Amino acid sequence: MKRTPFQRRPAPGSRTSFAPPTAPLSYQVTKLPGKSRARRGRPTPQQVRRREAEAEHRAMSKRVREEEPWCQVGMRSLWRELGAICTSESTDGHHVLSKGRGGPNERWNYLALCHPCHMWVHAHPKLAEAAGWLAKVGASSPWPREAA
Repeated sequence: MKRTPFQRRPAPGSRTSFAPPTAPLSYQVTKLPGKSRARRGRPTPQQVRRREAEAEHRAMSKRVREEEPWCQVGMRSLWRELGAICTSESTDGHHVLSKGRGGPNERWNYLALCHPCHMWVHAHPKLAEAAGWLAKVGASSPWPREAA
């Protein structure tokens, strides 16, 4: 008897007891010579650098949110002209010049934003650049050019 997700499981020993499906046949995994794929023990140098960078970002983000407890979207004049002012508490630290474009984890490169505004900034980069929440990168900007 096949059950749908909304049917109750019959009581054990009843005539219509539920029998779980049989498990698929197991198969033997052959181990290739050399190192195993799962690395155990010390992390790789790339993992160490990534963990250090993430810890640095978390610390700076926390510092920025402590200094600016409210979302900074409402503080920008262009956004006020559009008639939308955010009054939420800041939850995210946002890089004005992204890490992928060479932005450092320094205080001048951070804004304290609430999560919905942070998602909006990344979803609308042209408007965010005009408002000053993202750095405009290119020939006419003071920021370094993107790596081609």
